[in-house]
Amino acid sequence: ENMYDAGKSIDSIEILHAPTKTEYYAGDAIDISDTVIRVYFIDKTYKDVKVTKDMLSGYDMSNVGTQTVYINYR
Repeated sequence: ENMYDAGKSIDSIEILHAPTKTEYYAGDAIDISDTVIRVYFIDKTYKDVKVTKDMLSGYDMSNVGTQTVYINYR
């Protein structure tokens, strides 16, 4: 996010480039280096955003099994 889109209302978000690696061993570090989302705003503009680890939630890399990782924007 930057000062140019801080006040804009979001219409939708899509994953433009999903992470290449989706399977991990317990204790591995998550790799989202190639992950990009596209944020669509109500004013019909959009912005591509590189996903960073601080945008992620809902997972614990020390746990084994299927997990859902959430991407938070703003």
